Amino acid sequence: MTRAQTVDQFFLAGATNYLHTNIDQAKKLVTNGLALYPNDPKLTNLWALLNRQQQSQNSDSQEQDKKDQQNKDQQKQDQQKSDQQKQDEQKKQEEQKKQEEAKKQQEQQQAKKDKDKEQDQAGKSGDKKDQPDPKEAEAGQMAKIRMTPQQAQQLLDTMKNEERTMIFTPQMKSNRADRVFKDW
Repeated sequence: MTRAQTVDQFFLAGATNYLHTNIDQAKKLVTNGLALYPNDPKLTNLWALLNRQQQSQNSDSQEQDKKDQQNKDQQKQDQQKSDQQKQDEQKKQEEQKKQEEAKKQQEQQQAKKDKDKEQDQAGKSGDKKDQPDPKEAEAGQMAKIRMTPQQAQQLLDTMKNEERTMIFTPQMKSNRADRVFKDW
């Protein structure tokens, strides 16, 4: 048994649901009220308000979706830029390493050429022997080593610590008669 509702009851129920943000329920009630009272200005205005509210919610949600999509796109672009920068840095580092290696090889080759030239010049001059004196070679190597006074002191200290006095331990004398006496 349904009771006949008045325009004010439909309006009040629809407005209450609208205020409680239950727009779908409010629209149902207002639609039912408009079916019974199609020309009522209160219900017509509430119906228009509900439609505008729903449209604004839809547009708000669409705007929010667009903003979310833009943020995602921006993050993707930033990530791609950062990845590209990392790759560029790696390429630059690899190129620098290759250049350094090539430079070292050139220096080694130049040093080898210089050494060969010196040997050729030494071989051409007949004043010197073909084989250098071992003492001169050792002295030449010693001249190449350069130490700071601190390094020299440290070397002397370590050598001093390695020197130990020899501890004399007398042999154990035994009274064993079964030893073999060697006479030679």
